[in-house]
Amino acid sequence: MALINSMEQNINLPGSIVCSDDFKDDFVDKILDIRDAVHDKFGDFPTIGVSANTYNWMKKLFGNEISFLETVDKTIFWGCELRRIDMRDGLFDFYVEV
Repeated sequence: MALINSMEQNINLPGSIVCSDDFKDDFVDKILDIRDAVHDKFGDFPTIGVSANTYNWMKKLFGNEISFLETVDKTIFWGCELRRIDMRDGLFDFYVEV
């Protein structure tokens, strides 16, 4: 896999901020902008790499929404596979298969 893009997000914000619809909409818009740019360039959706803490943060925010699908084999967020890897909290790396 090749790293294509990265994004940072503070995952230590107060719950009142991150649970607001405005925050969640802005966050998803950033993810979708990167996802769509990668799809346009490579013809495939990227894999998103996050730390275990970041994964848990996302699960708390989006776990009850249809955009966050967790199965035995993998987790999908807005069409992208979400993988837990050893990295800094709050960092989102976007990878494609090469």
